[in-house]
Amino acid sequence: RLVNGAVGVSSISGRIEIYHDGEWGTVCYNSFDATDGHVVCGQLGMGTALRQGHAVSYGFAQGSGRIWMDYVACTGSEAGLR
Repeated sequence: RLVNGAVGVSSISGRIEIYHDGEWGTVCYNSFDATDGHVVCGQLGMGTALRQGHAVSYGFAQGSGRIWMDYVACTGSEAGLR
């Protein structure tokens, strides 16, 4: 899911979180690139990512709690983050 998105476009922007083991947690930005962004957008039914970057740089609140994924490295053929 995307959380803390920009006002007016909150459903198509925000910090990425995933649900695992009964709780929501953050996907860390380390090594996150355009390919990873395209996979996330595709998984959420949003088409192609327009941009990606550090959530705080775009004005989204920093994640709290667990970091469930770090150093994401999608090839572009995935149906979603794993």
